[in-house]
Amino acid sequence: MPKKISFNVVYASSEEDKFRASELNDHGPTVRGWQSAKECGFPQEIILRLETPTVLSQVQILAHQYLIPSRIELWLGPETSEFEEFNDLPFEYLGYVTLADNRSSSYKSRELKSVAIPSPDRTGFFKLSLHVNHENVHNV
Repeated sequence: MPKKISFNVVYASSEEDKFRASELNDHGPTVRGWQSAKECGFPQEIILRLETPTVLSQVQILAHQYLIPSRIELWLGPETSEFEEFNDLPFEYLGYVTLADNRSSSYKSRELKSVAIPSPDRTGFFKLSLHVNHENVHNV
């Protein structure tokens, strides 16, 4: 039976002061979420440390209404880390998902992606590489 795995963001390639990556550690209606820095380079990377090493079977990603990456790459990390810098960890590329540009909802809905993870290996780290956002009137 699937269950929610707690995690902490241990690395983000950039963030806005009012929308820090640590906002992803909590869930709820008052959480602001994370935004990369304005004028940042792409891809942007976020590394999550799982509360306990586990075998992931699925990951769910909820996108913003108009700050929508065109593509998100998924990477599986090691079970534990002996590295001092989290962005130096070895990761295994799993694949990518694409997201809709959200024009059809006039940028009012959020897309939830559920992605099956094919690896039988335990992991303690998970990385997301977010590519350039779909351009729209709200994010130019």
